[in-house]
Amino acid sequence: MTTLRPGEHPDELISASLTGDLSEAEQSQLTRHLADCAHCRDTLAAFDEERRLISGMRHVPPPRDLGARVRAGIESGRAAGLPWWRRPMFLGIAGSVATVAAAVLAIVILNSQPSDPPVGQATPTASASEPASTTAEPSASVDPSVEPIPTPTVNPQAFLRPGELGYFSMVGDSMETPRLAFIKNDTGEAVEADTPAGPPIGAALSPDAEWVAYITEIGESGANQVWGLHLTDGETVRLGCANLSPFADRLLWSGNSQFLVFTIPAVPAEMTETIDCGLVAPGPTGSTDVWAFDTHSGAVMQVTDSGDAFAADIIGQDLEGGTSVLVSHAAESPWTEQLRLPEPLEPDAEPLRIDGMFLPLMSPIPGGPAVYWTGSMSQASQDGRWQFTTGGMPEVGSLNYFGAPDDGTPLFADLSANGGGGFQDGHFGWGADGDLITFWGGLWIGAPQGDDYPSEKAVYAGRLTDGGLMSGSRLDIPTDGQTAQIISVEFEPDGVRAVVSVRDFSAGVGDPASANLYLVPIGGGEAILLGGGIDPPPWDGPAVYGQPPTGFPF
Repeated sequence: MTTLRPGEHPDELISASLTGDLSEAEQSQLTRHLADCAHCRDTLAAFDEERRLISGMRHVPPPRDLGARVRAGIESGRAAGLPWWRRPMFLGIAGSVATVAAAVLAIVILNSQPSDPPVGQATPTASASEPASTTAEPSASVDPSVEPIPTPTVNPQAFLRPGELGYFSMVGDSMETPRLAFIKNDTGEAVEADTPAGPPIGAALSPDAEWVAYITEIGESGANQVWGLHLTDGETVRLGCANLSPFADRLLWSGNSQFLVFTIPAVPAEMTETIDCGLVAPGPTGSTDVWAFDTHSGAVMQVTDSGDAFAADIIGQDLEGGTSVLVSHAAESPWTEQLRLPEPLEPDAEPLRIDGMFLPLMSPIPGGPAVYWTGSMSQASQDGRWQFTTGGMPEVGSLNYFGAPDDGTPLFADLSANGGGGFQDGHFGWGADGDLITFWGGLWIGAPQGDDYPSEKAVYAGRLTDGGLMSGSRLDIPTDGQTAQIISVEFEPDGVRAVVSVRDFSAGVGDPASANLYLVPIGGGEAILLGGGIDPPPWDGPAVYGQPPTGFPF
């Protein structure tokens, strides 16, 4: 199923719709996009008119050697001999979706041409009993019947429409059983979730807005639990228990919303005796691996079994319906590989590998860069958690499957890892335009390079076109920096503001966990306190926005 990055247009789906080659899911996706995009409605009308006009033109067969020439041109590149799905994917690739769409449209047009032979040739025989006629009778050009363009509608099952804000809200004190719900900010509508053992600290909405994945704490055990909430009927799925570990909180959805990919750092086996961890069985203590939940079948699958793997990002879908996943391996010199769900096309083939890169997060814009970690890592002897110990720095650059990244630039323009300093861990995320970027929760283990800079309790947000992040990129969040912890950061689709969930540790013994949700302007200005969906809640966040279908199909 074709998916799009924000700002892109579904040219392939539009082309396929002209010949009725869309699946039900693809037709639904196109209809949702057309509801909000006048450009694509005009494109569909123009393509339809162009097809109508071309259908009356004389058919000229393509050159006999066209296929061979195209094939030779493709195979002359550096990836000759590799299957298409294992060829390199450079984020700095030239070209655009429009170019691909033009080729697809040409194929649609060629395939839709009349089957009559060129002028002067006999009509081919249908069978041996029906001799060919040597005289071609002229026929009037008849326009093919054209299906009317459907009225665009938004998926009626979507709990959040594009641009709408939703967030988790938990209530309940030490004397009550906590209640957790997912709230639509504009209307206050709520979908109740199963009773959690602690507050939510991470969330990700599926592209079709029918599922929201989330992570909750398990009391004060130092462990988390991964869940899936089906927003259309309130079904809650317990996916697994995970040890609290840096870099293990990414929840990744495939473009067709079939797969949720997540990381499970194993918890002690005895924990499962008192807590229902759900579908994922605990592995050896200290091991970390990647798992996937199939929303179609309700099953989970183990993606890696190396014990040092973290889910990094999902690239997109291939022509066989598989999903390409980036998985990073923690090591003294970390590295990243590309895998495929539900199974590899060539199980014995060596994976595509990028040395020196950890946890890349792709730009939402095709052809854009990725932000990723560089540095040296080590594993804590007490609990097996992986963290950077030397030179841990986020960088921005391209993915190169033929070697280590060599064009990366520091995300922070005014920070240096001189003397082995750097971050121990942290989080980063993109805005929808592929230019706005944020970093938060970074524990700096080098010498301070400014007044409380960089700060683990701060959110930094800025644009790559303005030089990246720096000390002045800190967002003004109205909270006590001494007791606060940043839980999550989510950009508005237009990139004007960020929704930040901030935990407050100032509550007394026995008081419920507390977090506030703020809508914070990027360029400065007054922050707005959000939340309060069910009673005056003690915990609001994380938050997510309904988005148009995202992803890049190659």
